[in-house]
Order: sequence, then structure tokens, then C-alpha cells
Amino acid sequence: MSVVSSPLPPGLTYSSTPVAYHGADEHDREPNRYGRRVVQVPGHTWPARPEECSEGRAEWVSDHPDAPLVCCGCGLDVS
Repeated sequence: MSVVSSPLPPGLTYSSTPVAYHGADEHDREPNRYGRRVVQVPGHTWPARPEECSEGRAEWVSDHPDAPLVCCGCGLDVS
């Protein structure tokens, strides 16, 4: 599997932990086909891991032009 990564704004990093899938419901989870990773935001802890996430919303983590769109529940880059 190839890892998809975009440039991140200063201060943000990608987690090195592999993500197998996104979603807690075994009937509704999505395989991580594109190697997407969790964005680490200083001073913020995501409520869940992608494999345990039940959140359906995503938000931009900053106003920076390179800011990724991330899942609000686990920080998975969904851009």
C-alpha cells in the first residue's frame, strides 16, 4: 500500500501509526485503500482511533492553504 501524504502547515505532523480502516461499525467501515494517516495537532487529542471512530463530520484543521480536511472524531486526513 502506498502512503498518501500532502504537505502540512507548520506545526502539524502525520502519525506514523498505520490505519487499517475508518469506522467502528463493521458493516459501515471503509478500508484505508490510500494510506491515509492521522494528523497530529499540537495540544489536541482525538477522541478515537480511526478503527474505533463513529464520527461522520470532517473539518479543516486551520485556515492555512495546505491545511488538511480531517475527521472530527479521529483526525484521519480525508482530503
